[in-house]
Amino acid sequence: MNNRSSLTIRVRLTLWNVGAMILVLGVYVASVFVFVSRTESGGLDQILHDDYLWAAEMLDQDPDGTITWPTSNDTGSPDDGPWLQVWSPDGELLYRTLIARNNPLPETDLLAREANEEIVSVGAVNPPYRVFSVESRIGDEPVVIQVARSEFLMRRDLYQLLLVLLLQYYLLL
Repeated sequence: MNNRSSLTIRVRLTLWNVGAMILVLGVYVASVFVFVSRTESGGLDQILHDDYLWAAEMLDQDPDGTITWPTSNDTGSPDDGPWLQVWSPDGELLYRTLIARNNPLPETDLLAREANEEIVSVGAVNPPYRVFSVESRIGDEPVVIQVARSEFLMRRDLYQLLLVLLLQYYLLL
């Protein structure tokens, strides 16, 4: 074997190893991102379930039939309390917290009428919100309780993770 053909074999093996390393690192970066993304998304969905359970426990009905929240305070800041709305089964808005009034989300009336206990991402606002609508009861009255959370923090964290992973990927190459 002459020197020229062995050099060609070395170059080919080196290129093959570099290509394999790039592929493995790419799969690793994608796998980590998908895993963390699903974990974050599931965590946000669990928080929405917990918000609903908490709201269902805390909401009350006055003797005159109006829905009340124990810390109802229209003079508080928009960040006080949860994003919460309560609808009648026929689609009449019965109650909403200050943060829900100050941050209206499109199509929540339609979501309340459907109330299929699915978490829906409302992307018509920036950042998107996730909305959870559940048929429930306050006292003896059937209602639809709707809670929502912004995806801003989750998306920010995922964006930062993606930047770190891509930077590490670039530096390892």
